Amino acid sequence: MHNDDRALFLLNKYGDDIYRFAFILTCNEDRAGVIMAEAFEYAAGNGLFADKDKDDKKLLFSRVYKNAVKNGDPAVYDEEKYGKKSDTFKSIVSLPLKERAIRHLILYEDMEEKEAEKVISGK
Repeated sequence: MHNDDRALFLLNKYGDDIYRFAFILTCNEDRAGVIMAEAFEYAAGNGLFADKDKDDKKLLFSRVYKNAVKNGDPAVYDEEKYGKKSDTFKSIVSLPLKERAIRHLILYEDMEEKEAEKVISGK
């Protein structure tokens, strides 16, 4: 499968999960969309997709995290703009970026802590 086709397939299959992760990291719809798009663009442009859905999803999580780190802006959730969220959500977005990413992967993606740390480290 061509990398652009693979990217489109993965976007259709995992786009919501990847976007939710990007939003948790940025707390901003526009920035989340940008870092998600950059992750797909990077992976497709560099031939990184492996035709293994689970591995490709982890690759995209890793790239989204790296893009969020590169962006560098501190994420502050705007409750007036986006509405009230659960206490779990509030506690996660109050964490430093790396810990926020790991907690999200553990709670919402059912990863073990070591697996989540590995994804975040890009290894």
